[in-house]
Amino acid sequence: MRAIVHGAAWLRVIAACALAVIVVFGATAAANAAPAPQARKAPARHASHKPAHPRPTGTHRKEVVRRTRGTRRRPVAQRKPAPWRLSIPSIGVSVSLLRLPAPSGPGLPVPSLQQASRAGWYNFTSVPGAPGNSVIVGHVDTVSGPAVFYNLYLLKPGNAIFVTLGATARRERFIVTWVTEVPKSEFPGQAVFGLTQKRQLRLITCGGDFDYQTRHYLDNIIVGARLAPAAIRKTQPHHTGAQ
Repeated sequence: MRAIVHGAAWLRVIAACALAVIVVFGATAAANAAPAPQARKAPARHASHKPAHPRPTGTHRKEVVRRTRGTRRRPVAQRKPAPWRLSIPSIGVSVSLLRLPAPSGPGLPVPSLQQASRAGWYNFTSVPGAPGNSVIVGHVDTVSGPAVFYNLYLLKPGNAIFVTLGATARRERFIVTWVTEVPKSEFPGQAVFGLTQKRQLRLITCGGDFDYQTRHYLDNIIVGARLAPAAIRKTQPHHTGAQ
């Protein structure tokens, strides 16, 4: 599945990615162009020079060793963060989320066909529950059969979508507000990726007719959802994001 994005929002995404490349490349080029530092001559050492802190000897040395022994800190094992999870009870979806990077070409990255049973969150969009549009994408099917968003088109306004953030185990509840199918050539970039202060979720998959020449679907199924009010979210059961 390949989503084609148009509009001012997409241009902002591309511009931001290009700016990041320029900044990194510029810093690297500047570092490579900097002249090598000239070797310094060691200052002449006078015979009368004495170190500021003479090395301990004898019983004093043993005392220093005894005091400092065992003071090294052991490295703390870093816990692997629990994965984020997406749950859509009305269509039987409960999967861990992949993190997808910003686009490096004309199309958006999507999960591999080997990961068609999982959905992916674009890490250049808002964290689910934060102000802005959070965008999650998934395949509709593969040659092996249905994929994670095979029944996405069945969602209706009022259905619930849950996203559990693994790092904090916070469970955000979203309410579907609209479902639409559009040709990929008319992808609503502003509605999906546009800037907003509203806390919104967008789910995308493929739909419509299948083009056997290009091996792609011609349309996109897009679901829009808004964050449920805090009073509603607090009544929901709490789950961790760990597998």
